[in-house]
Amino acid sequence: MGFCRKVFCRNRRKFRCFIDQSRDMSNDPVMSTNNSFYQWFLDHITLHDHDDEKEELLNGLTHLLGGGLSLVALPAILIKALGGGNSSLLAAGLVFGLSMILLYFSSGMYHLVSGPVAKRVMRIMDHTTIYILIAGTYTPIMVYLGTSEAMIVLWTVWGLAAAGFFFTIFFWGRYGFLHVLFYLGMGWIVLLVWQTLREVVPPGLVHWTIAGGVTYTAGTIVYGLKMIPFYHAIWHLFVMGGSACFFIGIYQNLL
Repeated sequence: MGFCRKVFCRNRRKFRCFIDQSRDMSNDPVMSTNNSFYQWFLDHITLHDHDDEKEELLNGLTHLLGGGLSLVALPAILIKALGGGNSSLLAAGLVFGLSMILLYFSSGMYHLVSGPVAKRVMRIMDHTTIYILIAGTYTPIMVYLGTSEAMIVLWTVWGLAAAGFFFTIFFWGRYGFLHVLFYLGMGWIVLLVWQTLREVVPPGLVHWTIAGGVTYTAGTIVYGLKMIPFYHAIWHLFVMGGSACFFIGIYQNLL
């Protein structure tokens, strides 16, 4: 058994070998439980297999680029917010910046890793961090508004993000159209405070908010139709464009 482990640990079946051997240990409840969870995890969290290797590489690189740009954006946000002296906007800007970093690096790594467990873990992150990015983008805008209605919208969006996270896990691979509705609904719930937004925030932010919302929505349509080559990477570019719109709007007009 020890020899078998040494041999197989050198290749991509390392973890599978360990699990296969653990099946012989049926009298060990801990090993049996781990094996059951591992098998459930592999069966429940399915992988996307529509893109070839070149497409997957491009999918990963586009969002790793987004992650790199987010690493530049975060300190820029914090430095400007510190200069403004508003601690609430500083914290909100931190949330926004971190949400971009989390999404883009999670997505980029998902498309580039290959291990059966790592790939599935990163796919969960790839899907669920979309909710975090949407809520993170709302945070500085609603904090700037500061009205009771804005706070209700903010908490509602974060509540929907939490609900979306658990919905994604427990209904993995099912009700795909509901995920899209979740994303779009969260994105356009800003219309509930749109009149106040137009009256309070600088016009520049309104324009960039519209541009960002339209860009995200257009990208979602491209992804949903799946009708053009490299549609996934193109969708990634739309997502990056939407984030750029909101970053510019927030950086120039709120901080």
